[in-house]
Amino acid sequence: MIPREGFYPIARRAFWGYFLLLLDFNLTLNSVLCLPLLPNVLGWYLILQAARAGAEYRPTMKLLFPFCTALALYSLLQFLPAIDAMVPALIGLFVAVVTLYTHFQFFTDLAALAEDALPGEAAAGSLLRGRTVLVVSNTAFYAAGLL
Repeated sequence: MIPREGFYPIARRAFWGYFLLLLDFNLTLNSVLCLPLLPNVLGWYLILQAARAGAEYRPTMKLLFPFCTALALYSLLQFLPAIDAMVPALIGLFVAVVTLYTHFQFFTDLAALAEDALPGEAAAGSLLRGRTVLVVSNTAFYAAGLL
């Protein structure tokens, strides 16, 4: 059982992590060097920190540690778009599947933590709906990209 005061830092890290992941502002120089104003690696790091803090109360969040670390390292390619273009499509597809799983598992565990910390409030249901919208929309975008 997570106390209300223990849930807020986890939710705050998750919010800022997804803020950095979902907003993408870049300065590109000759399509060789890209300077992200909101780097994805920091977003994945914050989500990893939220998962570490939440793993104390929800052990299934430990499953996310290697995935968040791998996605943070892979997102370093956003600094060099020329190298990112040379990544084989099969690796890109694998990263997309890992990303979808990570989003799904993280939001599922975060909703369970919210239900424990904030019983009777609508936070858990909102997180589950947000999870579904995020995963379905990302799947649709990945599928459209494959075509």
